[in-house]
Amino acid sequence: MAKAVKMWRNHKGELVPEAYVSKYDKEKEKKLVKLLKDAKDVQKRMLAFSSEMFTTADILNEMFYKSNNIEVPKTSKGGLTLYSFDKNIKLIVSTSDLIDFDDKITIAQGLLNDYISEVVNGVNNDIRQLINNAFTTNKGRLDKARIFSLFQLQIEHPTWKQAMEMIKQSITSNSTKKYINIYERDEKDEYKQIVLNFSSL
Repeated sequence: MAKAVKMWRNHKGELVPEAYVSKYDKEKEKKLVKLLKDAKDVQKRMLAFSSEMFTTADILNEMFYKSNNIEVPKTSKGGLTLYSFDKNIKLIVSTSDLIDFDDKITIAQGLLNDYISEVVNGVNNDIRQLINNAFTTNKGRLDKARIFSLFQLQIEHPTWKQAMEMIKQSITSNSTKKYINIYERDEKDEYKQIVLNFSSL
């Protein structure tokens, strides 16, 4: 009875006999599969640890209020900082509003285009570029820092002012995001963050 030929599936979904797969590709496949599995395992542990950190912070915060006979706030948008007794460990929980823009931002962009058309030669290329960059999207989203940079320009033209007012009216805060970081005090008496982000290591 003929021995079954082991087949490998390529990126197009086509089956390729093992004899046509190089030793390098086989070794690469094995190592990348292992790395992916390990990465998913690490991700699961990091998600579990993140949840543990937030839960512990909430418990300690509630204990603080109760131990001081203070009613625990139902919601808290502010930050929270916790220290170990010897001040060698610091845990910080912070929140930030996720800023977005509603459809009025399109009206603001139209007004800025009108401003450019109205003053024509009076607008230098730097300001034109700032305006164009401000409304350049990344993955379908506007960069709020670029939009807000327009407020720094001291321009008194009425159409410009109208556009700035429309930008202010377009700002919305749909949700908040919580962040948590833990720090350790070093020999220089400075707090160093325990980095849990691969890209920052």
